[in-house]
Amino acid sequence: MQKRRRKRKKRPLTEIQLCAIELLAITRGANYEDIAKELGISVRTLYRWRQRKDFEAALKVAVKRYITSLRIKPTFAGMLKDRAYIVTVCMDYFAYTK
Repeated sequence: MQKRRRKRKKRPLTEIQLCAIELLAITRGANYEDIAKELGISVRTLYRWRQRKDFEAALKVAVKRYITSLRIKPTFAGMLKDRAYIVTVCMDYFAYTK
């Protein structure tokens, strides 16, 4: 008789993964190395996260939300401002929770 394998439940997205999603959403075509460095993770980790179906689904939602929130064509300066804000909020959260 064969043993039944239990299906592992996928863990929900962590706070740092949600921060990565927000950064990827506002900086389409961004360099993964820069995003990984800002979050304090490796590039390989970011690539692994991108393989998760739930991560990709959340990223698509975040991109749509960001695009619809823009009423005018985004400027590079505005995108940098949003990116810096997201990194600051995420890092403050992690410092507070430790």
